[in-house]
Amino acid sequence: MKVMEHFDYDGPAEVYTQTGRSARNSKVEYRRFDTGREAVRHVMEALAPDKLKSTVIETEDERYDGEAIRLLYGAAGFARSTSTSAV
Repeated sequence: MKVMEHFDYDGPAEVYTQTGRSARNSKVEYRRFDTGREAVRHVMEALAPDKLKSTVIETEDERYDGEAIRLLYGAAGFARSTSTSAV
């Protein structure tokens, strides 16, 4: 799948999460991560599940929405990159 083929788990990434229930009262939270791997892990493990729909990860060339982030988290590339970083 295209999402997993082009995502750079080792490059920097930024996470944007919309807070608030209405567009009028919402704010955007921003966090920068040294690696895409850390960004994906943060979104999937640290944020509340209901925030996934309003979260985007941006890398140098691409933007990934909640569904793409879920696919990245379950991808073999993510599993390999987390196991090799523990060595």
